[in-house]
Amino acid sequence: MTRDGILIMGGTPGNIPEGEFYLATQPGIKVNAADPASKFTCYKYTGKSRSDDLWSLHTWTIADNIAKPKQWERALRVKAKNEITDADPRWRREYLGEWVTDNTELVYAYAKCKAAGKCFWSPSREKINPCGLPYPLNQWRLIMGLDFGYEDMNAIVIAAYSEISKELRHVYDFKQNHMTIDEFGAEIQHTIELYGEPDVIVGDKGSLGGVLYLQELQSRFGLSIIEAEKREKYDHIELLNSDFYSGRVYIIAKSDLDHELCGLQWDLSKDSKARLTRTGKLKEDPSCANHLCDAFLYLWRYCYHYWSVPEAPTVERGTVEWFKEKERLSIEKLRQKRDSRNDYEKMLDSFGGMQYNDYQLVGDIYDFS
Repeated sequence: MTRDGILIMGGTPGNIPEGEFYLATQPGIKVNAADPASKFTCYKYTGKSRSDDLWSLHTWTIADNIAKPKQWERALRVKAKNEITDADPRWRREYLGEWVTDNTELVYAYAKCKAAGKCFWSPSREKINPCGLPYPLNQWRLIMGLDFGYEDMNAIVIAAYSEISKELRHVYDFKQNHMTIDEFGAEIQHTIELYGEPDVIVGDKGSLGGVLYLQELQSRFGLSIIEAEKREKYDHIELLNSDFYSGRVYIIAKSDLDHELCGLQWDLSKDSKARLTRTGKLKEDPSCANHLCDAFLYLWRYCYHYWSVPEAPTVERGTVEWFKEKERLSIEKLRQKRDSRNDYEKMLDSFGGMQYNDYQLVGDIYDFS
């Protein structure tokens, strides 16, 4: 302040269009503006730049660096040698300074769907509804996913799927490393006390003694944990991505799971995604956090929102429609009773030797009136 100085923030656009640097370089974006078409908080184009408020925005490419003209010449040689096209996201980001998201590098489609204004939500939590789920509450089934570690993060994710609408909603997430088994078990119990008993708890046996770790949690804390199915992980990721594209899955905006889903990338340092997929060597980038993503993928396999059945519309008591429905149900009940009696009479006829008195006795016992 004494010297009336300035602060310079500089860098190269990355693969994930989020964060303060992204906002500072984007004309027409205002932070936390309420979208009239949605009840959620999101970015909205307003004609005013974030840089108008805080920053003076200046951009250039390597070609503009006339003090070092050979840099651009070298970049063109690299581009030609590697057969990189003008539309390649890496070329546009690293050499032209443009924000371009290459969705082929991201493991999950959530970031693309989020940018389109879907697949995220903000729960309205209440004492009687700690998960903040839409009413009616009896439509929701809770599922918990766990990922174990020590140097790596221990992770907990809770989600709820609906029995009457094709929705799966992320409810809660937690991650922390350097936790003992007692500390992590206590955290799981505390989470259940806050949000409710899940129908299923599924966990990755991972390292730390594998199955022994699951058994210890079960014996010490009385937790029933199903071992996570990890085969065909890539196929299940693609199925989950299909749910994202269909708008069936909702992630809490700005949560840790939100950030992991937006940032988890494939490791394409050795080859293309297509070739790595064909050879079965496609792996996630080890430098990206994925513990919450894995826990969410584990629980997603036990969610059945795609089998949901719409709730039958209720009819207000005392209305004309209510009396008609009551009459229909009464007629249906009488019809069922009549069909049942006819079936029983046919059964007696099939015996042939039963007398009338026996039939009367059976009729009295079963009371067909």
